[in-house]
Amino acid sequence: MIVAAGVSLRAACAVYLARTPVGLHDPVFYRLLGDVIANGNGYRYPAPFNGPGIGFAPTAYYPPAYPTVLAAARWINLHSPLPDAMTATVVAVNLVAAAAGIVLVYAIARRMADHKTALVAAAIVALWPNLILHTATTLSETVFIAVMLLALWLTLKVPRRGASWGWLLAVGVTIGVATLVRPVALPLLGAAAVAWLVARFGWRDTMTRTGIAALGCAAALAPWIARNADAMGSPVLTTNSGDNLCMSRQPGATGAFQLTAYCNADVAGLHRPESEIRKNDDNQHKAATFVREHPGTEARLWFSRLRYGFGNDADGVRAVESYDEDRFLPDWLRTSLNWVANLWFAVVGGVALISLWWWLRRREVGGWLLFASIIGVGVIPIVVFFGDPRFHVPIDPLLAILAAGLLTGWVRHARA
Repeated sequence: MIVAAGVSLRAACAVYLARTPVGLHDPVFYRLLGDVIANGNGYRYPAPFNGPGIGFAPTAYYPPAYPTVLAAARWINLHSPLPDAMTATVVAVNLVAAAAGIVLVYAIARRMADHKTALVAAAIVALWPNLILHTATTLSETVFIAVMLLALWLTLKVPRRGASWGWLLAVGVTIGVATLVRPVALPLLGAAAVAWLVARFGWRDTMTRTGIAALGCAAALAPWIARNADAMGSPVLTTNSGDNLCMSRQPGATGAFQLTAYCNADVAGLHRPESEIRKNDDNQHKAATFVREHPGTEARLWFSRLRYGFGNDADGVRAVESYDEDRFLPDWLRTSLNWVANLWFAVVGGVALISLWWWLRRREVGGWLLFASIIGVGVIPIVVFFGDPRFHVPIDPLLAILAAGLLTGWVRHARA
């Protein structure tokens, strides 16, 4: 019933809110790449985005997994009697991922606590306003959350004693796949290591487990990196890291998203992929120089980035309106959606924060795994890159699980 309610709410939301995005924002490029792949042209940008006389050119600006998932669904759409509708394809992918995410939240909370707590956690996620809004957007968060939760569930399923290579490799491969959706998943390896160590698995066992999981992660990432070494001329994971690092490390930086001429490298005479690699390397160098020359400013900007990153939980509202380039919502509805989404985040986040003391004092794998994952996936990327509410969305389900433990009283009364 909870899964059905969550999917129904998301479907109803998508019927009204889902539409073709406009402007040069991530949703437009995700759709473009998905369509290009589905039509057999590989992971490449078409002619309008390359130099004069250049047709399709390889890119690595976005991680490949989300556009590839869209491409698979798009290919089915193109080779079936189904109507040719990219927006419906995107919503279908998000609905499947959202349903999987709700089920995995239940499975994780059931593993960590009990049936009642798991049901409450699943219900919180099913009704989470911003997660519902994201179903109507062409953004990678919904798919990423599902893969991330699968990685955490597999980590919790690894036996305390006699853990097989198979389980640990599965954990690593899943983290690798999550990294191909969003690279911020890499700290999940560290989160697992912290959880095992705090739960008294011992240094040797923890290092062995983490090493095996890292091998699985590397195996999942290796084909993509090898492709980039060949097609792009550089073994990069993505080429947008330079932009993300530079935009909050420039003169006048506020810690928020700032796309300025300062972070546009001089690539005259170069075309993709060379121009993409040059721009990425140049922006990484500018960011490193800023940190070296302005360490005090960089430290102050950490707090500014966190303020922008956690200042609200209603980024889905701006996303469905193409970041203010397609404002079709009535003012009262836009205001109401923002207010409800932020209130939900504040209440659940507050309860989760209060519950931390009980979760962490137990020194069990589950509580520490979620806590370390929140830091690794939701806090560190904001501090390292820039502050945007979208960056914390993946930790919303983790907050729901922590909060559910306190709402049911399990975390305060259960004995280890």
